[in-house]
Amino acid sequence: MSVLKELEKLEAEEKAKQLREAPHVLHPAGGLTDKFVYEPVALGKYVYKTVDGEKGFANLKVEYEDEEQQRHPHWFIEIAGVRWYFKAKPPKEFLFDFPPLETVEKWVKGERQSLSTEQLWKLNGVYLRTFLDFPRPFEFSVVQLFVQQSWLSEILPVVFYLGVKGEFGGGKTVTGESVVLVCRHGYFTGNCSPPFVARAIQDHKITLMVDELDTVAGTKDSDLNSIFRQGYRRGLKYSRVNPDTLETESYEVFGPKLFTVHSEIEEALQTRTVPIHVRETSDYRVPIVNLDKYAFGRFVYTENFLWYLDNILTFKTNHMHSAALDTLDILDLFFSDYNVEIQEEEIRKTLFEKRKTLLRERQVSQVSQVSGRNTELLFLCFAISNLVGIQCDNDVVKTFQQKLIEEGERTEIGYLGVLRQVLTDLWIEKKDNKDYITEDGLVKISNKEIYDKYNQALKKEYGQGVSPATFKEFMLEFGFSDALNRTKLEVPIPGDPEKKSRLCNIFTERVLRKLGIDTEKEAEKKETSLKLEDLKAVYWTDKPLTEKECGVCGYVKPTVWQGETVRGDVIPVCEDCVMQFEKLRKVGGGEK
Repeated sequence: MSVLKELEKLEAEEKAKQLREAPHVLHPAGGLTDKFVYEPVALGKYVYKTVDGEKGFANLKVEYEDEEQQRHPHWFIEIAGVRWYFKAKPPKEFLFDFPPLETVEKWVKGERQSLSTEQLWKLNGVYLRTFLDFPRPFEFSVVQLFVQQSWLSEILPVVFYLGVKGEFGGGKTVTGESVVLVCRHGYFTGNCSPPFVARAIQDHKITLMVDELDTVAGTKDSDLNSIFRQGYRRGLKYSRVNPDTLETESYEVFGPKLFTVHSEIEEALQTRTVPIHVRETSDYRVPIVNLDKYAFGRFVYTENFLWYLDNILTFKTNHMHSAALDTLDILDLFFSDYNVEIQEEEIRKTLFEKRKTLLRERQVSQVSQVSGRNTELLFLCFAISNLVGIQCDNDVVKTFQQKLIEEGERTEIGYLGVLRQVLTDLWIEKKDNKDYITEDGLVKISNKEIYDKYNQALKKEYGQGVSPATFKEFMLEFGFSDALNRTKLEVPIPGDPEKKSRLCNIFTERVLRKLGIDTEKEAEKKETSLKLEDLKAVYWTDKPLTEKECGVCGYVKPTVWQGETVRGDVIPVCEDCVMQFEKLRKVGGGEK
């Protein structure tokens, strides 16, 4: 081999090495970097906007490690003279529709402007209210937040799902179609094969819509339900074993999803979902105008698309980045060489205070009144509305109030309903008997006594009882958990009045709340709290925001408000009660 050939070979190998080692950061379905946002607008064609405001189109190109044999391809686009490589080969066809290229070209040339956030919110609302007819109008705001969320998902760490519930023929499918039509990369799938769904979400970044999920998903342990359970938080993956190759496959399935159900939402999925209710419309015009839904929807989709290109980098830089958690800095602060002591409470406080900046004070108060994953979902809804500068708090709160009612229904009927009644009756029976009271003044009852009473009630009601394992699972629903309020204590049982060490369930305040029993503390609040009519005036103080027990509702909430009663007393008042007082005063025709 000549020296020239050898040099050419070395150059080719070096070029191939550089190509392999070049950062491959772009996703074929679009996304954003710190420098630009990009979206496909046709096969092999992307539109982009840089942080400096430069707009343009970039055509998909390919470069080979072995140019002669055209092997080992790498796909890329050029933006401002720089090559940006894709993580994977772009698909031959995308699952979602593109906006009209002519409109996007006008936007690139500056002949077409995107709508403001407020204008876009109104347009989305008009579109939804034109083609849909909800029995609860306030639920439109949550649907609008879901649409907005789909266009913000690139900068969100978690998302909420939308569950459309209703009767057969009640408009569930039409609602799902209408919503997904204006979402980013919306896709209404008829193929519910879990591998297809998982790959579609990963490769196309779709906003998934599944019709009749309760029918197609089957059991609660189905793969489709697993995709939904894993896909609400960024970084979680759905994994499966390929039945043909027996190799493990993992998919990134993060992203907004919506679905319809006829019966009930699966329990674990319910905690990640905000429910929307539909019914057969009484307005005969709605089915007729739906013939124009697609054309109107494509127009609305295009407006959302242009708004996304113009705003997402600003939101990423100015809003979420400044309020997001710089976790590494926090860890450096608390776990440096000079401070090796773990300070859990201080870390939690710091993390919470940073996240809290995304909410207004009244929203913090609302979030503090829910629990579990509902706290995260409500926080997310408020954060999205604040991010885009839209005020819809009351509609969001009403929607979550209905969600809590539906979730509570599970423990009021069926096997759980029977257990709830048994637990309530036993607590009432034992609460004044010192043999069943702990040192902390809480009721303790033998696990055996509750189990026996429960099975007796079940056999009377349904003809059969449940196993100890199922019983323990049901008890968890009411807050009875090992190591927390299930322990061995001395207590009598029916048939054996002698107090012996037995496994007991302790009725803590949390348990009583789940059972719907007012504790002495709650009852005392109700007795001592004032009515709104007892207030003469409310006023803002210059004191820092602190948690205080509201003199009207009795709940402990962050507040800077005080009130003056008709007796001349000065009391703390939470912001919720202040708003109720102002409404009452307006209805009454002025100040008292």
